[in-house]
Amino acid sequence: MSMVCQKCRKQLPLPPYSLLFRCECGNMIPLGNSERSLPIQEHGRFSSKMRRFRDKFRRNSSRENSRSPSPSVSPRLSLIFTKPAPSGKRALLCGVTYKKEKFRLRGTLHDVHSMSDLLVGKFNFPNDSILILAEEEAYKPPTRRNILEAFKWLMEDLKSGDSLVFYFSGHGLRQPDFCDDELDGFDETICPLDFRTNGMISDNDLNDILVKPLLPGVTLHAIVDACHSGTVLDLPWVYKENRWFDNRPPSGANKGTKGGRVFGFSACRDNQLAADTSVLFISIL
Repeated sequence: MSMVCQKCRKQLPLPPYSLLFRCECGNMIPLGNSERSLPIQEHGRFSSKMRRFRDKFRRNSSRENSRSPSPSVSPRLSLIFTKPAPSGKRALLCGVTYKKEKFRLRGTLHDVHSMSDLLVGKFNFPNDSILILAEEEAYKPPTRRNILEAFKWLMEDLKSGDSLVFYFSGHGLRQPDFCDDELDGFDETICPLDFRTNGMISDNDLNDILVKPLLPGVTLHAIVDACHSGTVLDLPWVYKENRWFDNRPPSGANKGTKGGRVFGFSACRDNQLAADTSVLFISIL
């Protein structure tokens, strides 16, 4: 079975058990109005909860489609970051606490401040070259829209010699891959503050936005402290257990840069949960 994206008209495989599907163009597609999207068909309280969850997803995705363009091809959103991106060194640091949720995290703000201190004190990043998103009054919140807008700030007007840093401390998830560009069959994601209503940011999005535009002479260091973050940048090569592994997608899609370099550091492998440890998983291009 297949479906057609109403935005880009591309024919897509129809996932058997899903409430929501994101096309490669960024369009969020609610999957029909029948019970086929429910993995559990039994009647009863759990089945009712699943139906309510499905219906809420459809309402939210419809609102998202009407206001949120694709992160990689969209026109610029209304400007929310007023300072221009400096040349040379710049860093985007995101710490998501999820304060109002049961799954809140307690160390992410400290992580962001520690990373900022490291960049300024040890690597000579100017204070005004660091943009922080966090759930504190001094910063803009790390919502999906704000993170995507901040990516544009990080990546604009790149020149040879620029050194970029992206740091994310928060939750990460994984979901089935329907585009045949994942060796393990799953897309990895990071979870913005509002991911339950406005969606996650997938590894495909991160690769399109942070990796592919990198020009010769530009270097990006990306540190993702989240669950399921091993290949969250979709880089072609992964280093683990003292060996390099080919991570190029079965589809043959280009996941590389325009000549720049990327070093990715992750808290764990794709199939693992992140724990309090100093061990990092490394991918590189």
